[in-house]
Amino acid sequence: MLRLVRKRSETVKLCDTQSQRNMKTAILGALPVVIGILYYLNNNNDNDHVVQIKDVEYFKGRDELVHPISAPLGISFPRIELKDLEDLNNKYMEDFRLGRRPFVVSSVSDEWKARQTWSDGKDIVKRFPRAVVDYFPYNMLAQDNSLYLFRFRTAIQDLLSKYTRRDQSKNRFHPGKYLHWQIVPNQWREIRSSGHVSPFPKWLKQDGWWMNKCLKTEELKDEYHIKTHWRVALIGTPGAGMFNHTDSLRSSSWHVHVSGRKWWYVCHRGICYEEILEEGDVLYYPRETHHQTQCVPLEPKRTTVTLTGTVVNAYNYREFSSMLHGECVRDQMRYKFSAALCDALDDCAALWHETFSQDGSSSRTVWIPWREAATRAMIHKKETDDWYLGNNYDGRNPISGK
Repeated sequence: MLRLVRKRSETVKLCDTQSQRNMKTAILGALPVVIGILYYLNNNNDNDHVVQIKDVEYFKGRDELVHPISAPLGISFPRIELKDLEDLNNKYMEDFRLGRRPFVVSSVSDEWKARQTWSDGKDIVKRFPRAVVDYFPYNMLAQDNSLYLFRFRTAIQDLLSKYTRRDQSKNRFHPGKYLHWQIVPNQWREIRSSGHVSPFPKWLKQDGWWMNKCLKTEELKDEYHIKTHWRVALIGTPGAGMFNHTDSLRSSSWHVHVSGRKWWYVCHRGICYEEILEEGDVLYYPRETHHQTQCVPLEPKRTTVTLTGTVVNAYNYREFSSMLHGECVRDQMRYKFSAALCDALDDCAALWHETFSQDGSSSRTVWIPWREAATRAMIHKKETDDWYLGNNYDGRNPISGK
């Protein structure tokens, strides 16, 4: 009996020893993961994020929205002064200046004539009456919304017209009309020279320097702007908005609120922000940020106008380059880039890497020359097919209006 007890005792000790060994092995195995997580959090300033948001109240203004929202309530955006953002010696601004976190800058467009002249769309239409726009008379709150191509003047007339009752039997109709105008460089220069968007902050001028170096013709710049929706004016009536999504190019964006008010719901790295932004506010968000919007009533016959631009920077250029490369090599997003544009993007990608990589070297890039990676059939298609050599607005699709 004594021997049996001893054997049981030795067995228990053996089990304890084995359990301790397993525990030590598990701890040692998990240690690199824990260290990696702590390193990531420390280097991505998440601690600053917690300090920044812990005293902020949740949004309470959803009763102003035309359409109900079921998402969890968000918190206020960080508010940044433009002078602080442009102060390179202000280390606290580094995350915002490098475009790593969403934020809002206030009072940017206070002096813009466009605050009054763009509110009903009439002045800007006088300058570009035959520009082709994407028009969504049935809103964009659902992913299966219908897109129509209109001449700018005709689309504005319909957008401002009295709303008519339509079939709601399939629940695909949401009150609110939305218009998206893709602004190409020569149109943007005319807008700038008119003084309607002046003074324009240097902080928003982030693409001209590289476009002039690698997109060297107006034709290439126009194709790039149109097919990537690079710079857009959005005009909406109350209730118009976008469904929840992320930008397909994995890029970053700024949005100047020129006229009216717009509700934003923006989620980045596990934190959701929510506000109704006012005239003069500029919202910035980084790559891979989920967002949805809705125009908020301000007063009768006054639309919400937002001017938005896309940004490539040190925080997103690798992911952005990868998406463009996929489009050139295998039509990843079906933007139908021409061969000439993809040839130019070879140079753009090298320029982004040289400028934004940490070591300033162009020796290691995420971009392989697209002709080396694409099939012969894809190269031939991009060189000869009319759909790749043209765009959606050149008349091959039906365009309503005169």
